[in-house]
Amino acid sequence: MPKIILTVPETLQSVVRPVVYEIARDILQVLGQDPKTPIQYPDTTDVMKQPGSSIESRGDTTPSTGTGNKLTIDVQEDYEADRLLSTAVMRPENPFIFRDDAIETSIRPAFSSTEMTLNLRYRAVDATAAKRWRDDARARLSRNQTERLHDVSYHFLVPPAMLAILEQLHLMRESVAAYGDTFEDYLKAHSTQRLSKLTTLAGTQERWGVADTQLRIVGWFDFADRGPEKAEKDDESDTATVNLAYHFKFDQPIVCHMNYPIMVHNQLVPQKWRPSKKDQVDRPEIHHKSYAHSAGAFAYFEKGRWAGPKIDAPAPGVQIPDFDEFMPAKGAVPTKTLRLFTALTNIDAATPGNRRFLLDLNDFSRQWKLDADVLTYMRTATSKLTKSKGCVLKLDLYNGRLLAREGSLTVDQDLKVYSTEDLSLRNYYHVRLSLALDWSSCGDMDNLREHGKALCKLAKAISPAINGCCCSKPNGLLAGHFVTKACLKCIIDEIDALIIGRGDQQIYQFNTVQTLFVETERGSH
Repeated sequence: MPKIILTVPETLQSVVRPVVYEIARDILQVLGQDPKTPIQYPDTTDVMKQPGSSIESRGDTTPSTGTGNKLTIDVQEDYEADRLLSTAVMRPENPFIFRDDAIETSIRPAFSSTEMTLNLRYRAVDATAAKRWRDDARARLSRNQTERLHDVSYHFLVPPAMLAILEQLHLMRESVAAYGDTFEDYLKAHSTQRLSKLTTLAGTQERWGVADTQLRIVGWFDFADRGPEKAEKDDESDTATVNLAYHFKFDQPIVCHMNYPIMVHNQLVPQKWRPSKKDQVDRPEIHHKSYAHSAGAFAYFEKGRWAGPKIDAPAPGVQIPDFDEFMPAKGAVPTKTLRLFTALTNIDAATPGNRRFLLDLNDFSRQWKLDADVLTYMRTATSKLTKSKGCVLKLDLYNGRLLAREGSLTVDQDLKVYSTEDLSLRNYYHVRLSLALDWSSCGDMDNLREHGKALCKLAKAISPAINGCCCSKPNGLLAGHFVTKACLKCIIDEIDALIIGRGDQQIYQFNTVQTLFVETERGSH
């Protein structure tokens, strides 16, 4: 399942400026000034907007003169370094703004703690008004009321690329087994009620944004112990200016995290929206690895670098297609099994009565195929491949990320795999072929012994280190293909020792920190 993270666009205009304006008006009111006092907050180009020409000043057409009250703001924005690494981006921390469980698609925002410093320059009509501003601020300092709580509202925009992906998914959703929804209806039905369409003041440039309100934001004056600075009188007029700083912290939306499937209503998403294996940076399997002693100890715990048999790999087996990042739901993987492959299937909707066919084990991939000796054995065990412990091989069906009940699959003599029920075009399905790791509890072992080449190849698929008496000698198989019970017992013992030994090693490495032994002797005293 692809996962993408995109930056929230235009946060300066849609988030920062509305927040700053609301807090600035709160400060004016707290210090006993008219909340309608003109506020000048230059944009990134230091250009002042005309009164009434911006959203925050809409409806206010009072001209700004050179002698009236005015508040000028200079903003400094810094990320809170202590919380930067703990910012929840991939973790399910914040509520969804879009969620469609039917096609497993969701969007959620991520917020970063931001510290804002407002350098306020208040111009009063005369020195008396400026002194009143300063005295009120000083009185609050003496009463220990320099802190204040604020409620702020703003909108943040949904990244356009995510909306483009949603449009593509909706198009595929309505192309096969359609619901009959328009894109706008679909978007509103699966989004938060706070989602709305935003435009400029002229009604152009439509964008989708989410309204948000943060409560109890803590702000404080930077007076230290000396109080606010004295007012500065303008020599050319009667006005006076007071400077002070105000700080606050709030959680600013910075990115959106999106999950979506690679198949919607029996159709693969276009290639440009799919992950590519060549784009993956961390691919340790393509490198020949060697370690220093200390690095080798830590490498045991790294993804894909475990220096043991295949059973130790974090995600063994083959994923078909290779760009499919399918992961079963928690608890949906049969225990004590080793995956050989997991294949995403496509339903043949064009052929009437063929809504149950999943794949052909003889030809299920252009890149991969099963060994001929293993296929020969599988043809003799078709009725056991879909049963738990029926044999060492097991076929399972996944509907979405959930494991279907046992008995959902059937295999014919040509090794074609079918569902026992009609498949839905609105769902996606995977077929998983796995190899048991507890051979002693599996059935059909006498039949498997008669296919000795397949038995040895399956044993070595668990680990090349398995060296059973029949597998280790070129002529160890009786009559070229038969494995004795004694040899099979040796192989099973090796597999059991490998699994148990490797498990104990993990327990010791994870849990053992330090050991102290004390030997004592009981004497006569």
